[in-house]
Amino acid sequence: MQRAQAALIGLSLTLAACSPSEPERMVIQSVHTDYLEGEGRYEVVRVAPGGAVRRMILTPALHALVDGGDLPSLVMPPSAEVRLQVPQDGGPFVFHGAAGIDLKSGKTLNDTSPPVTILFEVEVDDQRYFESTQSVRPREGVRGPVEDPMSWARFADGAGYQLAGGETITLRTDLLSGSGQSPQELLCGFGGLRLEVVRERERLEASPETPNIVFIVMDTLRADRTHLEDYERDTTPHLKRISERAVIYDQALSTSSWTWPSTASFLTGLPPEAHGVLLHRSSWLAHSLTTLPEVLQARGYTTGGFSANPLISANKNFSQGFERFEAPESKFVSGEVVMPDCLAWVRTHAEHRFFLYLHLADPHVPHEPHPEEIERLGLKRPEGFPEHGFQLAHNVLRQQLLQPPFGVTDISEVLPPEHIPWIDDEYDACVATGDRHLGSLLDLLEELSLMDRTIIAFVSDHGEELLDHGALDHARTLHPELVRVPMLIAGPGIEPARISEPTSTRHLGPTLARFGGAELELPQRALNLADPSEAAARAVYFRTDKGFWGRDAKATILGVRVGDLSLHWVPDADGAPAHRLYDISTDPTEQNDIADSRPEDVARLAELIDSHQREWASSRPETLEGGARAAAMLRAIGYAGDDE
Repeated sequence: MQRAQAALIGLSLTLAACSPSEPERMVIQSVHTDYLEGEGRYEVVRVAPGGAVRRMILTPALHALVDGGDLPSLVMPPSAEVRLQVPQDGGPFVFHGAAGIDLKSGKTLNDTSPPVTILFEVEVDDQRYFESTQSVRPREGVRGPVEDPMSWARFADGAGYQLAGGETITLRTDLLSGSGQSPQELLCGFGGLRLEVVRERERLEASPETPNIVFIVMDTLRADRTHLEDYERDTTPHLKRISERAVIYDQALSTSSWTWPSTASFLTGLPPEAHGVLLHRSSWLAHSLTTLPEVLQARGYTTGGFSANPLISANKNFSQGFERFEAPESKFVSGEVVMPDCLAWVRTHAEHRFFLYLHLADPHVPHEPHPEEIERLGLKRPEGFPEHGFQLAHNVLRQQLLQPPFGVTDISEVLPPEHIPWIDDEYDACVATGDRHLGSLLDLLEELSLMDRTIIAFVSDHGEELLDHGALDHARTLHPELVRVPMLIAGPGIEPARISEPTSTRHLGPTLARFGGAELELPQRALNLADPSEAAARAVYFRTDKGFWGRDAKATILGVRVGDLSLHWVPDADGAPAHRLYDISTDPTEQNDIADSRPEDVARLAELIDSHQREWASSRPETLEGGARAAAMLRAIGYAGDDE
C-alpha cells in the first residue's frame, strides 16, 4: 500500500486554527541527517553485477522550467537495493528525496535501442511509501528533446514522508525493460536524501534591542566606484544615506573574487577553505554547515531571501534557513525583477522581526543600466557601440591572455578608442541602477517606520576588472579591483566610524548573528564588525580557484594581506613564478611585482597562507562533482572554463 503522507498537514491545520488574537506562528524545517554527506550513511544490500552504488550529482534535465536540476544523489544502477537507518532520537522526522535518471544516460544508448524503463521504490519497515516508473530514450546530446524532458519524481510531491525514530528505509531500483546498456552507464538513483525536523514557534516583533536585520549584497561592485571612495560620479546617493550613520570598513577584502565562494562565506562565517564552495564541481552548500538565516530563524526571525544572481539559488542549497527564497533559474536579472516581491515581503512582515537577504546584480553583465540613471550621470552611449560590447570584449581579451605572450592583451583589437570610455560609463550607470533599487528598499523602511529597529549591512561579493590589468573580468585574479569591496553596517546602537585596517568580509555573517542574539558555529571566534575596538592589524586571506596564472587558466591562487603587503601564491604554478608580492602603500593598484626583491617577505607570507590552509581545510565538508545544469548555466553567463 502506498502511503503519501505529507509531513506538514498537521502543522498547517494547527496554524490555520490559531485565532487572530494569538501570536502568529511559523514552521521551521531544519536538516537533521543528510544521507549523502560522507560515506557510511547507507548500507548497500545488493547491486547489479558490474554496477556500483556511489554518490554523485545527477541532472535529469537542463531546461530551466523543468524540475530536473542538479541534486547530490545516490546512484543505484538497476537492480540495486540500499538501506538507510532513521536515528532513534531527535524525531519525528520528515524524509525528503526524489527519484530520477541523469540525462547522460540517454546519450549512451544506441539510436536503435528501445527505451530503458526503471522502477524506483521506497519502503519503510516493509511498507510501500513511494513508487515511480521512468524511462530514458536514445538522445544525440545531453540536452534531450525539449518536448519530452526528464524530471525528478519528488517524495509526496515534495512534502516528504513523516517518519518515527528507529525505522528502516529501503531504496530500490529495478530494470523493467530495455537492454544494450551496462549497469555502470545507467546513471539513475535517488537525490536529496535527508531527514528534516519540523517544529513551530511564534513570530516575534522587532525592537531597537532585538532589531530586524537587512543584509544587502550588491554583486560585482568595486569599492572605488562608490561615494565611499569620493568617486567623482554620484553613483551611490542611496548608499550614502546609510553610510552617514554607519561603521565603514575602508579596506574590506572579500574571501574570493567571484560569487559562490564569497557568498558562502557571508552566510557561514567560514573562509572558502572551510565551507568548500570553491568551483562548479564543489558548489553545494552542505547541510552540515550552519548558516546565518538558520540561527536567526531559530531565534524567532522570519527569514526571506531574494537573489538576482542564478548562482545563489535553492538548487545549490543557498536557501538553507530561509522560509521564503527566490532566485532566477538560469540567468542574471535586474533589480526591476527582484524588487517588487522583495518589497511586498517586507510589507507583509513589517510587524514581525525579520531577516532579509537581498542579492542585487545590476553591476554584473549583462549590463542593462536604467535610462534615468544614464541621464542623471550625464552619460551617452557612443554611436556604433556593439550590442553586448562588454561581453564581446571580455571574451576576446580572455583568449588573448591565454596566448603568447601570456598575460598581455590589446583592447584595440576589439573596440576603437572612442568606444573604450563607455566601458567605464556603462558600468557606473549599472552601479547607479543597483543603488536606485537600494533606495526603494530604504524608502519603504522609512515609510513603515522601521529604521529605528533595523540593522542594515551592505557589502559586495567581489569587484570587477575594467582593464586594470588588461581584461574585463572577475574570478581570474586577486587584485584590489576584484577583492576590495565596500562594506558597512548601520542601525540602532551603532556609532559611526571608519576603519582603515584590512578586514575580511567573512566576519559579516557572524556579526549579524550576534545582533539577533545568536552565534554561528565556528572553529574560532569571528570579529564583531559593529565594534570598531575589535579592528586590529591581522592577516586577511582570499582565494580563487578559477585563476589565470601564466598559461594556466584553472589555477588555484591563494592570497594574504598583512598590513601593506599583499602576496598572491600558486602552489602548483606551471612554468611561471609561484609568487607575486605587492606593496599597497606605494602601489595601491598592484601593478609592480616586487617578489624577487623581497624573498624574506615572500617566505613569511607564504607560510601564513600554508598554515591558514592546513588549519581550516581539515573541517571542510565533503563535496561532490558538479552537475550538468550548473555547468551549462556557468557557460551561458561566462563563468565556465575547460574544467566545467
